[in-house]
Amino acid sequence: MVSYLYYSMSLEKSFSVAIPVLADSPGVAVISPPFLLEKFSASDFLCADFCADTVKSPFQPIMVSFDGKPVQLGEININCKRSITDFQNPDLIIVPSVGTDFDLSLQINKPYIDWIAKCYRQGSIVASFCTGALILAESGILNGKRATTNWCYAEFFKKKYPNIQWHIDQLIVDEGSVITAGGATSYLNLVIHIGRKFLGQQTALRAAKRMLIDVERHSQLPYMVFSQHKNHGDEALKKAQIIIEKNFQAPPSFQEIAISCGLSTRTLLRKFRATLGLSPSKYLQSVRIEAAKHLLETTNKTIEEISYAVGYEEERSFRRLFKKLTSLSPKAYRAKYGVAVFLNSKDLCSCSGSK
Repeated sequence: MVSYLYYSMSLEKSFSVAIPVLADSPGVAVISPPFLLEKFSASDFLCADFCADTVKSPFQPIMVSFDGKPVQLGEININCKRSITDFQNPDLIIVPSVGTDFDLSLQINKPYIDWIAKCYRQGSIVASFCTGALILAESGILNGKRATTNWCYAEFFKKKYPNIQWHIDQLIVDEGSVITAGGATSYLNLVIHIGRKFLGQQTALRAAKRMLIDVERHSQLPYMVFSQHKNHGDEALKKAQIIIEKNFQAPPSFQEIAISCGLSTRTLLRKFRATLGLSPSKYLQSVRIEAAKHLLETTNKTIEEISYAVGYEEERSFRRLFKKLTSLSPKAYRAKYGVAVFLNSKDLCSCSGSK
């Protein structure tokens, strides 16, 4: 068993990695982490073929199911080598994402939840990515700890598990014995993080280069889309949201908005904070920055023009706020997501039908 307090970069040691094949996991989420882990090598890449598959990985991924029998996940049939009842002390458990019917997921995966909690108490390190954090949260092992998950479901997780310190902006949160990663493809960076944790920085970096994984990803902020949640049933609050969204360049005063909604400013402020988790000013900022992101993605307007278009007369303030909410400067955001990135692609041009 590997203690999470220290890791030895031993070239001889191997690490058992259990991948629970949850009943509602997407097949690709189950098979991808073990495939990547098998690409690691603690050998000296200066003395070996950098891309050779001849050196055995220190990681030994093992698919486990409730009863050790194969599991069908969509079109993928997964053979499992062990059952959870006869595999009680893996060095590491990687929990894949689960379906988005969370109540159903908790019900059908109950045996795995209990097994993970037991292994954790016995010393196993536990990691999850995307909605797999649901399984860890329900097991109780995240209570009082920091964690992250898919940003799309942040509000659900925050409300259901208030004893967990959710840091949704972060791509990976490592609490030593338990590691959580963000949405969907965060398993790529999670695997590299695990490699670094068990085998050291250089081995992990070499593996990342080999597998073309961007180790510079640290935040989910650039990927997050501000969701103007309106399915809360509060018609007065919904009306206030719509007023702000339709007039975000030059909105009425908050007092005027409250009067339009038939409420006092204090009552409307309380509704914003209690239901949306944001003050009206923060809500306005988020709406404006989302509009700015759209303009950066789809137009060639200058940063100054975009700043003015979304309601900021001072470009410096706009740049500062944009970076705070997205972790990227407007220029870097456009370089990453702007339409020119795609229109300038020669590969896309070659798909036009011309020979």
